[in-house]
Amino acid sequence: MLVQISFISHPLLKENAIERRLYQETLTLSCINHHSLVILPTGLGKTIIAALIAAYRKKKHPKGKIIFLAPTKPLVDQHHKTFTSVFNFDASDFAVLTGSTPPGKRKEIWMNSSFIFVTPQTLQNDIIKGNCSLEDCVFLIFDEAHRAVGNYAYVFIAREYIKQARNPLILGITASPSSEEIKIQEIQENLFIQNIEIRTESSPDVKDYVQPVEIEKIFVSLPSEFMDLKSKIESELKAVLMNLKRAGIVDTYDLRRISHSKLLAAQRMVQARIKDSQPDAEFYENIKRITISIKLSHMLELLESQGLISLQKYLKKIQRGTTKSDKIISQSSFYEEMFQLIQRLMDGEKEHPKLKKLITLLNNEIKRNPDAKIIVFVHYRVSAQMITAELEKHEQLRAVRFVGQQSKRGDKGLTQKEQLEILEQFKAGDYNLLIATSVAEEGLDISECDLVIFYDSVPSSIRSIQRRGRTGRKRAGKVIVLITKGTIDEGYHYAAQSKERTMKRHIRELQHYSKQLKEKLPNDQKSLITYVPETPESKKKKITIIADTRETASPVVRTLYEAGVDVQLKKLDVGDYIISEDAGIERKTIEDLAESLKDGRLFRELTDLCNSYSIPIIIIEGTDLYSARGIVPNALRGTLASLILDFKLATIFSKDAEDTAKFLIMLAKREQEEKKKTPRIRNSKTPPNMARTLEYIVAGIPLIDITRARNLLSHFGSIKNIFTASEEELRNVKGIGEKIARQIISLFNEEYQDDGGQ
Repeated sequence: MLVQISFISHPLLKENAIERRLYQETLTLSCINHHSLVILPTGLGKTIIAALIAAYRKKKHPKGKIIFLAPTKPLVDQHHKTFTSVFNFDASDFAVLTGSTPPGKRKEIWMNSSFIFVTPQTLQNDIIKGNCSLEDCVFLIFDEAHRAVGNYAYVFIAREYIKQARNPLILGITASPSSEEIKIQEIQENLFIQNIEIRTESSPDVKDYVQPVEIEKIFVSLPSEFMDLKSKIESELKAVLMNLKRAGIVDTYDLRRISHSKLLAAQRMVQARIKDSQPDAEFYENIKRITISIKLSHMLELLESQGLISLQKYLKKIQRGTTKSDKIISQSSFYEEMFQLIQRLMDGEKEHPKLKKLITLLNNEIKRNPDAKIIVFVHYRVSAQMITAELEKHEQLRAVRFVGQQSKRGDKGLTQKEQLEILEQFKAGDYNLLIATSVAEEGLDISECDLVIFYDSVPSSIRSIQRRGRTGRKRAGKVIVLITKGTIDEGYHYAAQSKERTMKRHIRELQHYSKQLKEKLPNDQKSLITYVPETPESKKKKITIIADTRETASPVVRTLYEAGVDVQLKKLDVGDYIISEDAGIERKTIEDLAESLKDGRLFRELTDLCNSYSIPIIIIEGTDLYSARGIVPNALRGTLASLILDFKLATIFSKDAEDTAKFLIMLAKREQEEKKKTPRIRNSKTPPNMARTLEYIVAGIPLIDITRARNLLSHFGSIKNIFTASEEELRNVKGIGEKIARQIISLFNEEYQDDGGQ
């Protein structure tokens, strides 16, 4: 049967656009009728398999839409180019959609395009806004399917697709599912996978297409000057750990047996004890100690794996910090000694030996192959910045930094447009070196890449596989891993190797399981479809909640949408959610509450909320109120007291995002169904301090509380207009009845008589 069917010669595909590979057709045939997960090594054409299935689905459902999801704009563009190069369709049938696409154009694109390539966040937002329907989507592809866990947008999209689509088919593709069996099962459940297809480099039908990738480890040793710094940090860290061991918080102060992750776990454990005990002064000392130990551990990691520049920048960040642990470290003699020693070494042009080794390797490679294209992966952006600056001193090394979009202090991020331009310039040879963080690890088909260098190691099997996968795609490649001997660098490398072995074992077990799964599959896919046509009643939304567009990153908006709420996404200047013309809501996770308190945002945001809505509400989300780092419980209690007593804020504590959504629904129902109020955006235009002054003046009138004062000011616009209003005009204000209106008029007409203060 396989010999007789050729998907390559499909009438919807361009002639000779795709090289015929039997394993791709075999996998296509296996996946055309069932929701499938394909696990295939990098460089073996997962996108082509998706295209072959898309051709089959498009012929079967000519009016159906194909949606290809990928987590980043460069990947979205890459898949778009592949599909347009192999399909016999006009360019107008293909469309790329990202957050940068104007909202007004998106509805039109969804209606008129047959093939849509889109980021998950964009698709999620358009589903919630009602810009698109998945009803006519006959094939949905999830690239980098290992992301379909937790609260990632893939999970929400898959659920909505199965609910909405009349003829659904899902394909998940990945090179590296997970080293944890439970995560693989979660991916399978979240994407409704019925069929799993797995190929490894040694599989008989793919091994002839696998390009050899040579992996070389190069070990370097820390110089003696670095060892002095290392000893100072270790000595300081050990002293702190000894105190923590005496307090029973850690079980050892042996640095070989205690890792950064163990310290973070110990911190969570200590913070969890706060609610179960009456903390004393020593307890809070231990909280500071464990925070200091975490920062010292990070210093050690930077010194061992990155170098002096990264370490110095981190020390400067601590010096600027406002937490007690920052102040303890920056005001210590240890800090001063460290800073002086680092500066002295830098003045003597000392740096981490990996940097010198990297420059030598790069120069040799370019000398050997002047057309070589090389990617250097680094874990930290500060290292990418430092390495790029060093390489710019060498004429033959045309290096460019490739990082994510977020801008950080002294380190500007790259826009999606800039990322795409850099990749094109790299492919064209304008640059021969890409100095990249994790943003370049997933999926990018840079087929001309000859060499990948790990400047540092990552303790993740997925990231390690993804990094290696950037070379050896169409021709033999090479990977060099730089490892600092006897440091955390080496530990991370072997941790990733161990996790990769575990992943391969799980994949072998999964292969056996997938055979059993196929035996249970029904012949008719329709028996698995849960599509229910929409009716006028099902389309009717009972309540409306306006949500800030930035909230779509949280599960709250998705939960509201799935509960049948008409969620309107808008950019809000004040608050996160609006449930009526009177009620605005600020949502804070415990971590965000602490951060906004430290950087001064909290009271500004809440002042604006109180100035804009007569019923201001704050929802604080999280199970452990005292788990936030850097904020002592008494400071948090004082903040909460201020919110309730000074701001008169209704304060709600929710367990998690789902619980927050349930509170929002309950509050909205009360306002909209019982009180017949509709959501309306209201921004504070009066300066907060003046608005507060006016409110307190009006609230000084007998029988007028702060809510009625706000209603009066909102209605009349000024105190003068309130004082000159008639009784009838006053009664038109919400909350001002006949009795109160009469009392106000009587007071305004009362003559002043000085009784001498008696």
